[in-house]
Amino acid sequence: MTRTRIAIAAAAALGLGILLAVLLWPSPPAPPRARQYTAQQACLLTDQHGVNGPEAAEAWAALQQASTATSAKVTSLPVVGEPTLGNALPYATTLVARHCTVVVAATTIEAQAIAQIAPAYPKTRFLVVGTGNPTANLTVLAPSSDARTHLADTLTATLKSLN
Repeated sequence: MTRTRIAIAAAAALGLGILLAVLLWPSPPAPPRARQYTAQQACLLTDQHGVNGPEAAEAWAALQQASTATSAKVTSLPVVGEPTLGNALPYATTLVARHCTVVVAATTIEAQAIAQIAPAYPKTRFLVVGTGNPTANLTVLAPSSDARTHLADTLTATLKSLN
């Protein structure tokens, strides 16, 4: 009888050990729920309509497309108040102060503000849709029927080149 009791005790201990191993075995880590961004950040300067204005909506869609391709974070900042160059300038410099890697504008006054501040911030890249003179850190994209795709492709290439 002693052997039987030892066998039962050993079987019970083995079963308990297996049960504990199954219950306490570490599960694989859960996949991240939030999107993982790179250190790159593209920022859109818009008029008072924000990303809902016609030009800004197309530019915002292009920024989102570039973000999907590069994992860069994208944000926007509307210029509040009168639509003047003097009013837009502080908003443009705010985006530089926020450490935006690339600052984008698709509306006329905001593009002029970006073109004006670009020489003062050589480490920041600027992209405008409109007219103007390109410089070392300012890319000017001509308005076209395919401006969204052109902006998305140019922004994607710019962000990838800065990694």
